[in-house]
This record gives sequence, structure tokens and C-alpha cells, in this order.
Amino acid sequence: MEEPIDFTELSKVFPDGAVQTQVLLDFRSYIRTDHAKLIEMLEKNDANKVERAAHRMNGSSSMVGAKQLAKACAAIEQSARKKDMAGVKAVMASLDEAIKQLENFLSTLEVKYQSTIDQE
Repeated sequence: MEEPIDFTELSKVFPDGAVQTQVLLDFRSYIRTDHAKLIEMLEKNDANKVERAAHRMNGSSSMVGAKQLAKACAAIEQSARKKDMAGVKAVMASLDEAIKQLENFLSTLEVKYQSTIDQE
């Protein structure tokens, strides 16, 4: 299975490892908020707002190298643009799985990061 974060991509924007970790932890917070908004807009059947939320999530995911997450967001964005809400709902499972993998990965990263800080 592919890692949730492609550090090659992340390093292009943030070369420092400690900064990368902080950016990823911040990203986790943003993606949680955006995911909740996406679900809310999906429940309201608002294709335009689903498209915008997915677009935002796609951009931020791409920036940090979260390729699977970006891929799912891009698929949701495309379906919403076509007003294909059934298509959006079909892709939500892959988005949820990508977020779950990201959460697990970042939890491990956070523990390592915190133990490094504690040792300093």
C-alpha cells in the first residue's frame, strides 16, 4: 500500500523535516474541517458547494503530497461539476478511506515528533 504522504512532493514546498511535520499536523486539522463541510454540503445536495469544498481539499492535499486524498477529492470535484451527486456519493468511500489512512499515519508521526521535542 502506498504511503498517505509523498514526502518528495512535500519537500518541494517545505524542505525542513520539523516544518513538514508541523504542516502535516496543521493540514490534518484543516482537512477534518473541510471534510465535515463537504459532508454537510453533500447532505444538502448542493453540487456547487461540494465542488468548491472538494477543490479546496484537492489543492491542499496536493500541496502536502497526500496523493490518494487528492485523487479522491478530484473525482468528487469532477462529479459535482457535472451535478452527478450519485457519483460524488460513490467516491466518498474512497475519500473516507484516504482520510482514515492519513489520520493513522499522522498519529504515528505526531508521537515521533512529540518524543523528539520532549528529548530536546
